[in-house]
Amino acid sequence: MSNTTATSSLYAKHEATIQKAIEAVHSRAFFAHYPEPPSKRIYGEEANPKGLAAYQAQLNNPLELRQDAEKGLVSDEFSAYTMEALIIEYPVFVQPEKYIHKAQEVAQSWKNASVETRAGILVEALDRIKDRFFELAYATMHTTGQAFVMSFQASGPHSNDRALETLALGVYEQNRFPQDTFTWTKPMGKFEVNIEKR
Repeated sequence: MSNTTATSSLYAKHEATIQKAIEAVHSRAFFAHYPEPPSKRIYGEEANPKGLAAYQAQLNNPLELRQDAEKGLVSDEFSAYTMEALIIEYPVFVQPEKYIHKAQEVAQSWKNASVETRAGILVEALDRIKDRFFELAYATMHTTGQAFVMSFQASGPHSNDRALETLALGVYEQNRFPQDTFTWTKPMGKFEVNIEKR
């Protein structure tokens, strides 16, 4: 499957969700795509134990971001519940220009992607984050001291829903303008200026 086909199918996969979010933004009606109860009936029998295991696997280990960090920094964080040190090593990037250059390399392809392509990719990312809500909840719980349910809701469903709302606004606003390339012409007396716009 080509990248173009894959990203087009991502938009098709999430189009109904995006449209519901756009409608909710305009009507101001309640809309929550990501359910807030940390219920096994909603997220599955294994979601909670898997999330706890994933959180525990982070302890005493480097946090892996797959971004070629040059060195690590061990945090001095303690669990607000167990009072034990978390001993998580966070990546340190000592050459920011290296990462700026990487971002600039991919910026053009992202800039040239259609609104639909970007929206499909971003909602897919939100849906993949949903699969880690319980892991995020335990991390939030132990680093902030919030209760489990509050940690689950704030770092999971509520965050995802606000991201979806923002994304829906972006899709709506960008689609209010012509998306195709067209010639913009400005008369200047004896001559005119023509610019190809997109």
